[in-house]
Amino acid sequence: MKEEKKYSSILNSWSVPYKQSKEAAWEELQAKIGIGQDTKVIAINAKKRPVWFALAGAAMIALAALLFLNSDNSVEVNSGASALVHELPDGSKVTLNKYSSLRYEEEFNERALELKGEAFFEVKKGERFDVLTEEGKVSVLGTSFNVFSEDELFEVHCYTGKVGVNLNAKGADDRILTPGQETKKMGVSLTEASEFKGDGPLWMNGYAFDYENAYLKKVIKDLERRFDVKIEISGISTETFTGTFETSDIETALKTICLPYGLDYQIKSPRRIIIYKK
Repeated sequence: MKEEKKYSSILNSWSVPYKQSKEAAWEELQAKIGIGQDTKVIAINAKKRPVWFALAGAAMIALAALLFLNSDNSVEVNSGASALVHELPDGSKVTLNKYSSLRYEEEFNERALELKGEAFFEVKKGERFDVLTEEGKVSVLGTSFNVFSEDELFEVHCYTGKVGVNLNAKGADDRILTPGQETKKMGVSLTEASEFKGDGPLWMNGYAFDYENAYLKKVIKDLERRFDVKIEISGISTETFTGTFETSDIETALKTICLPYGLDYQIKSPRRIIIYKK
């Protein structure tokens, strides 16, 4: 009974865009996870989440090319299979998430760098500091913030100071974020600045997954990095996920995010997983 209560708390706070009822999802969750197994699922809720958002302007793509393309004086840093802390020439610090990279001019006179993947920045006060991505740009003077830019997803969280965010899309409105605010790319525009809870990115804090209206595709990207797997997805577009769970088991995580949407998965190999509509 104790175990049943633990798992039922998951469904009680699911935000359901379900293709099935909560009752049906609960029965399936019981069958798939197996009441009594030693999983570590924590109640799903709609309270916290560090989300990540977008930046840039069409001109910034050209700027990125001018700064870094074919440069013999650039420095490239790759995190590989573990997070990596890197200090920039101006004293700013960047914590790169797994399988992320940054690139900048060795002199770093312009305080600009390219980012692929996800990183948390602690910028030393001074002249303007720009983070350039394929989707947009983030500009600050001195602040701490998180940027995620991958596979057309773009999210930014501001923790201290102020952050300016632009998209490359023509006519897209810019956003100014203050501490505790986030924005993300939706179509060809940025969402309005909205509040989030938390004093740091969850990916820097163990096995916790905590989201509020996060794109399901972003949640899946987080699973890829956390568990060192490649997840192929089909039948997923703009679905969002609200929930909290904590686990070191990939199958528990997959079941938790797939069931509300009528999705299923297959583990093709230890490093390859497919998620698809039932």
